[in-house]
Amino acid sequence: MLHRRKGQDEVREMSDFFAALKAVNLPMDPIFAGGSRSTTQEREQWASACNFLAVRPGTIISYLRNETTLAELVKAGFRVVGGSDFLAFDDWADTKHRTVITIEGDELVRGGGGTRCMTMPIRRRER
Repeated sequence: MLHRRKGQDEVREMSDFFAALKAVNLPMDPIFAGGSRSTTQEREQWASACNFLAVRPGTIISYLRNETTLAELVKAGFRVVGGSDFLAFDDWADTKHRTVITIEGDELVRGGGGTRCMTMPIRRRER
């Protein structure tokens, strides 16, 4: 990570991305997809564990199959709500919680995309 302040010639190299953010007053606590075990991280990476769709501030959609990543999100203060429960929910008075809405998506993930990728527009050439 290279860090250079505007108007200065000096460039500092920082080995840790999160330390670099903290140094410029942008602290961020990481939530690691797949938790701390490399085998789980690799498995959930292939199931688009990092590919969320943000539907509003503090509310994201994720695949249900990434159980370790969901557990990490719970540790970070998110609540996990199943897609069906979310659709049936009608009391939005308490919207302070950060929320992960889960969807099954077993067949979608096989197509190679996550929830965000699946919502990207497709531009097609007119014939």
